[in-house]
Amino acid sequence: MKKINSIIVLYVMKSKMRKFQILVIFSFLNSINFFSQEFLKEFVSINEFIKAENQSFFIANDGVHGEELWRTDGTKEGTTLVKGIYKGATSSSVSNLFYYNNKLYFSANDGIYGQELWVTDGKEENTKLLKNIYTYVKQSSNPRGFVAFENEIYFLAADDNISGYQDIWKTDGTESGTIKIYEANTSRGNLFVANNLLYFTQGTKLYKVNLSNNSLIEINVDEYYSLSEFNVFNDEIYFISHTNYRQNIRLYRIDKDENLVLLKEYNQPQYGDIDIDNFTYLNSHLYYSIRTDFNSSQDTDVLWKTDGTAANTKAVKSFGWDRHYSGSHISNFTIYKDKIYFNGGSKNGFKMWASDGTTEGTLEFLKQQINSSLNSMFVYNSVLYYRSSSYLYQTDGISDEIVKNNESLISSKNSDDLFDLKVGHNTIYFEGATNNDSKKGLFTIDPSPSIEIKENSYKLVKNFQPINFTSKVDSLSKKTITITNKGNKELAISSIKIEGDNFFINNISNQNITQENPNGTINQIIKPKSSSSFEIGFYPNEIEIGNANLLIKSNDTEFFNFNIILKGIVDEGEVLQAVNTFPLDKEIEFNQNSLILDNTTIIENSSLKTTLGNFSAQNNVEYNFYFVAGEGDNNNKDFIIENNILKSNKIFDYEIEHTLSIRVKAILKNGTGNHLEENFIIDIVNENEDISDECALSIRNLSYGLKDVETINDNTVIAIGDSGKILKSFDKGTTWKNIELNIPNTLYNIQFINSDLGYINGDKILLKTVDSGENWFKVSYPAESYPYPNKMTFLNTEIGFIYGDDGKLYTTNNGGKTWEYRQLGYDDINDVEFFDENNGVLCFNSKSLLKTDDGGLSWKTITIDFPELSYNTKFVKLELINKLVGYLVGYNGEIMKTEDAGETWEFKSKIITSYPTDFKFIDENTGYLLSGFNWGYIHKTIDGGNTWSEIDFERTGSLTSISFLNDDNAVLVGHGVGFGSTSENGHSIFKVNLSNDKLELQSSLGGDAYYSSMDFSKNLGLILSNGQYSGNNDSRRTIDNGVTWQKINLPEVEHEDYNECFIKNDKFYILGSQYIYISTDFGETFNKIENPELKKIFWVDNNTVYGYSYDGFYTSNDAGNNWIKSFDFVDYQYFNDIYFINANKGYLLAYNGYFVTEDGGKNFTFKKITQQNDQDNIYLNTIFFKDEMNGIIGNQDGLVYTTANAGETWKRQINLMRSRVTQLENNNQNYYAISTNGGGYTKLFKSLDNGENWQEEINFGEDFKSIKEFNNTLYLIGDRGAFYKYGKQKSVSTPGYIEGKINVSKNTSSSYFVNQDYKTNYKWSVTGNNIINYYNNVAEINWKESGEFTISVTPYNNCLEGLSKEIKVKVYPETSPKIIGSEEVKGFTNEKYFTNLNVNSSYLWSVQGDESFIENDNEIEINWGEIGDGNITVVETNTLTKSRVKSTLSVKIKDVLKTDQSILESNILIYPVPAFNEVQIDYPVGYSISKKDIKIYDLLGKQQSFSSKAGLNKYYLNISNLKLGMYFLKINIESKVISKKIVKTKN
Repeated sequence: MKKINSIIVLYVMKSKMRKFQILVIFSFLNSINFFSQEFLKEFVSINEFIKAENQSFFIANDGVHGEELWRTDGTKEGTTLVKGIYKGATSSSVSNLFYYNNKLYFSANDGIYGQELWVTDGKEENTKLLKNIYTYVKQSSNPRGFVAFENEIYFLAADDNISGYQDIWKTDGTESGTIKIYEANTSRGNLFVANNLLYFTQGTKLYKVNLSNNSLIEINVDEYYSLSEFNVFNDEIYFISHTNYRQNIRLYRIDKDENLVLLKEYNQPQYGDIDIDNFTYLNSHLYYSIRTDFNSSQDTDVLWKTDGTAANTKAVKSFGWDRHYSGSHISNFTIYKDKIYFNGGSKNGFKMWASDGTTEGTLEFLKQQINSSLNSMFVYNSVLYYRSSSYLYQTDGISDEIVKNNESLISSKNSDDLFDLKVGHNTIYFEGATNNDSKKGLFTIDPSPSIEIKENSYKLVKNFQPINFTSKVDSLSKKTITITNKGNKELAISSIKIEGDNFFINNISNQNITQENPNGTINQIIKPKSSSSFEIGFYPNEIEIGNANLLIKSNDTEFFNFNIILKGIVDEGEVLQAVNTFPLDKEIEFNQNSLILDNTTIIENSSLKTTLGNFSAQNNVEYNFYFVAGEGDNNNKDFIIENNILKSNKIFDYEIEHTLSIRVKAILKNGTGNHLEENFIIDIVNENEDISDECALSIRNLSYGLKDVETINDNTVIAIGDSGKILKSFDKGTTWKNIELNIPNTLYNIQFINSDLGYINGDKILLKTVDSGENWFKVSYPAESYPYPNKMTFLNTEIGFIYGDDGKLYTTNNGGKTWEYRQLGYDDINDVEFFDENNGVLCFNSKSLLKTDDGGLSWKTITIDFPELSYNTKFVKLELINKLVGYLVGYNGEIMKTEDAGETWEFKSKIITSYPTDFKFIDENTGYLLSGFNWGYIHKTIDGGNTWSEIDFERTGSLTSISFLNDDNAVLVGHGVGFGSTSENGHSIFKVNLSNDKLELQSSLGGDAYYSSMDFSKNLGLILSNGQYSGNNDSRRTIDNGVTWQKINLPEVEHEDYNECFIKNDKFYILGSQYIYISTDFGETFNKIENPELKKIFWVDNNTVYGYSYDGFYTSNDAGNNWIKSFDFVDYQYFNDIYFINANKGYLLAYNGYFVTEDGGKNFTFKKITQQNDQDNIYLNTIFFKDEMNGIIGNQDGLVYTTANAGETWKRQINLMRSRVTQLENNNQNYYAISTNGGGYTKLFKSLDNGENWQEEINFGEDFKSIKEFNNTLYLIGDRGAFYKYGKQKSVSTPGYIEGKINVSKNTSSSYFVNQDYKTNYKWSVTGNNIINYYNNVAEINWKESGEFTISVTPYNNCLEGLSKEIKVKVYPETSPKIIGSEEVKGFTNEKYFTNLNVNSSYLWSVQGDESFIENDNEIEINWGEIGDGNITVVETNTLTKSRVKSTLSVKIKDVLKTDQSILESNILIYPVPAFNEVQIDYPVGYSISKKDIKIYDLLGKQQSFSSKAGLNKYYLNISNLKLGMYFLKINIESKVISKKIVKTKN
């Protein structure tokens, strides 16, 4: 095996010439040749796997459904989810797969009935709960140990009556036929069948099951502690008895007459133990191994065999093993060709051994090492397979040769119960991953193509890797691209094209030239282990970086759209001789040969029998067309041919397959003559599929922290933070509005270059605005691996940097469209700032700096060392005042200053603080430092950093950023807690009066609050902290629709608990345990009303309020100011909830029922909720009605009770909720419920059918105390600052740049795209009569007319449409030069030629057959040379569209012809063509030729060397030294020049 080498090469090119800088990382991988494998589907993990008749079943997690049951028939489209048994992302815990009589039996938990018995035939509609054996709510019978016996299945399961112990059950596949046959009363046991008898193990006993009376008959064995290792071979039972730690083992057999036979007793002669395993039955003999463990180097592992008698139970061969080396014993016993094959263990180098049952016949077989930690060895289709490391090999059991079967890496799993590699119903399946982890999931070893791309035949190119070119203006740089099919099935290529300027493609390569392919064109179908090549040319027309994409679409299973980045560097310098023979094509057109199919595309999801196209022949002869087996017939089965029309035979899905190949035979209709065969490649077209009609809900965290703030002008400021939060103020931070942005990313930094244009850098996202922050769109984010850069600095609108940990620095010079990467060491970069566009400074985790004077192209080290600095000083923030003056702060408050643009620094002072978060100066003297990890501090200097004073203010948490509006005002933002808190972040916004350094808190949310209640009305909101943990200081109000939050001034009352809050009549009401608090000024002040011991209240309307205490019911008709007790309860009642459906009818919920009133609380009747079984917990928590008829009650065990008749009757609903239901709400006529265990487990559930069925919506990590609907949005609050809203999306992200050409030519096509946003679709349009086709974020336009047109793209999701983005495109008349001039000329004469002049074009001429030429723009004068074939080529380059078009004129150069010249030429023979090493020239008798009369030229006119020898009227030319390709042979004979073409080919 070849070594795998990983090489990283860093190229940084810098020159005083105008050469552009490119950085590239290459990775080269070399390995041995592989068989390929078929990739079926991506999975996070795969567990059990079992084969059936015509399908295989397995348990897998696809990242969407949790672990569920799947099926496969070995194809992509046939690998499907059987059923999502547990709805949502939670796993249904499918296990114990057992296939019998065309059905799969298994255990699963649907979240309602617990782990119970299920059955399926592989179809979703037939996948059902067979029987709920343990009928108590959400309890599990845990069926296991399935065994088939007498046409029924026996198994173990627990039911209601035995407290979880498992009994013996049987099933005939029906619910009624699933019955208990024996109450085993044990939690252990196994079932097995031998000799047409059913056996059962219970504890240390072995029983035979008597089915006549459903009893057990004990089989007495011996006095040993335990029985185990039960195996059934040939209807006989082999097992062992043993002492506690297996110091002593007895091997037994129960024969067909039910006799118990002791075969062998193994006793430990010293301290240690014995083990037995590897039971394998072959040719009436049982093989096994006995392993001794004395913790010594003499430990043995002995191969034994027995014929079932004690006399013939004998050792075969002894092996050594090492107890300290995992998996070092002999293992993996497998029967193959009448021998036992096995892993010889560590002492034998893990080599494969084989045994025929004799000592002398037990020998090492394969030299190939088997990895000790893996154990897969099996036989399939008469071939022995084994696994070593992550690869599968095969052997014929005879020779020492092996074959490797897979390239993807097989997963490593330590348990035999977990699937990694298994034989399925039709092939071998394995869980694995590709070498680059681009695909992980289920594979087969079936043949499949596998694409590999190399540059110039040796350099491996991966998907999205670059290929670099260097050239000069109007000069060609070309490279050969080789496609190799590493797989073992034909690779079909549907398209190869280039998108971008200055790069062109040539479908011919000398490497392709063979006897069958003399022209060297690329093959559209590449055979396994074969290659085919084409050329890419970089042909720039001006000095600029040329970027393009090479797109290769094929039927490769991993990279069906292979994308290679083409990067071109253009040097200055004169081109001595321009060469323009390279074709100027952008796409390879694969030519059909003898047969024609007039359409080779089909749109995905097209119906069955969709017509693709008509077959015909090039020679216009009539044929009948049929499918035929052979090369490229991969997809014949997917189509039909009717009357020579190709039609689809399946519905295609682009996400599963993209490029198809068929093979067709044409037979003459008259039945005579040869038939023709040809391959056709069918391209599946991606369809722009509509998204769901339902508007998806999204969760947003309202307890966000703020990370940065930026001033736009003297009044306008923008703050950013967690969860994509953007706030904007137009009045110096007094009032704010939300800028809606549908992204979850944390936003770190914001910077405005001018009042309109700004950038935001966030977690794996970069945003840009051009309208003062009203709308933001994504631009390219370059980082592809952790750690992702989290800081940003822009010098102007175009040039910027993003950077962060591990020395990563990215630069852009086009406003974030493209980026270049630089690695500046491996220390974390903390800040980058620039004095001007050239001079900048960078600080990192060191007391050194880096400085640049060329805009960041190169950096030098500036060492700073003062006595005041410690050895571990780290500089973290820079602040530059002007082109010379700047400040620097260290982690522990060290202040430095420069006055020469960073060349030298002076120590100024040290502040007693740490963890600086922002560092800003108003001028050279006045500056502010924010710091503190767990608490925020502000320090100020007014003397240029010499001294600092701390500013006192109302602290709310850590501070993050300050921004100055003018000399008098600033805005400061931060978190509501310290950075080290595990609670929600919360936020704070301060206005700062710089004249007196007074801070005014504008908004704050405490991240460690414990919220208990909330209410909303109009633009008002109130969230209440219960005071138990954090006091009433954490309660907040909003008066601007939740944009900002302020404290409320609740009176300090000793021992007060705050239970509920309400907003009615624009007043705030808070129910305390002692008082009811009322505020008429939005929480600024409160009045107290004594509480008549009310525990909970319910508002019927804005004036009518009801409430209950332990002993009575109270009413208020004046909005809670006065209360009247309307009903006395005889005994104290502990109610949990109250709900009224109107002013008269309402409910008070007790733990086991409810009191109902029909007269507004004057009288109550108690009704009990009936308990349905002993294990039902009837403790009721909450009640809610969504209208006067439909209501719901939630209980302690996650059960709900529903009514559809205003509470007359209630129906018990078992559902997915596993913990107590504490809160209920309604939104858009759907019920929502909070289910929590009170210990950090909270889930939000939703019901679409009035509470009968529920689905999980969100899984939270905190306890939630309240849920509230307001304006069709749900709000949730709870512990540790938890505050969320759940509702419809209110924004769609504006698209980023529309990438594509803005100057194009008529009758050309060009592609345009925008960056794809999460869960966003796009609609495109173009003005004029141009044709547009688009799929989501990509559009292709065929330009049909000249003029200026607008391309528009509009984002949308299933809630709304967003703002469109537009670009203008100018379409110019197509470039089509035509050379005008003589096509027949005399040798050594001058002729003029020209093409039409286009003022926007330049012209590049080249000539063959000339003595010299003079070109002048669109004209050329040629001095023709000797007689022969001449050729004129002009390349017209449109300087606006950058398109290049070539035109060629063939010219015949003639002499004053003699009558015998044409006769002479026809009598000179040159052969063979093509030729391998020798060309022969035959010429007429009477003529003479010498070697000097013979010349060979390449296509560029360069003369080639060769050797020759003369014969009689013959010449033999040795061309072995020539490269493959086409050449011109010129012979001077009798003052005439005869020109012929020759082709050098492979042998």
